[in-house]
Amino acid sequence: MQIYDLIAYDERRRAVPSDREKLAAAVAEIRHQGDLRSLRATGVGLLALGEFSEAFEFLYRALDAAKNDKQTIEALTSLGDVHRHADDQQAAEECYEAALDLARRSAPKMVSDIEKVRGILQTV
Repeated sequence: MQIYDLIAYDERRRAVPSDREKLAAAVAEIRHQGDLRSLRATGVGLLALGEFSEAFEFLYRALDAAKNDKQTIEALTSLGDVHRHADDQQAAEECYEAALDLARRSAPKMVSDIEKVRGILQTV
C-alpha cells in the first residue's frame, strides 16, 4: 500500500513522512474506506504525520475489526507504536506485551519482529 512507501524512520526509530504532502494525500484518499487494511494503513499514516489522536481512533477501529490473531497482533503493535511516539512508554509496553502474548500462542513467526519493536523502548 502506498502509505507505507511514504514513511521513513528517524534516528529514534520514529515513523516520519518521507514526503508529507504525498502522505497526507494518501491518508485522505483511504481514510473513509473502512476496511481493516485501510483502517490500519490510515492509522499508521496519521502516526507518521504526528496526528496521534486520530491514529489511535483508526487503530482501535482496526483492532475491533480484526478477524484473526494475526490482524489483532498487527493492530496491537501499531497501537504500541503510537503510544511510543506519544511518549507513553508504559502504554506502549502494554500493547507490545499483549501482542507478544498472542503471537507466542498463535503466530510464533511474528514474535521476533514484535520483540525488535519492543526493544526500541529500552533505547528511548
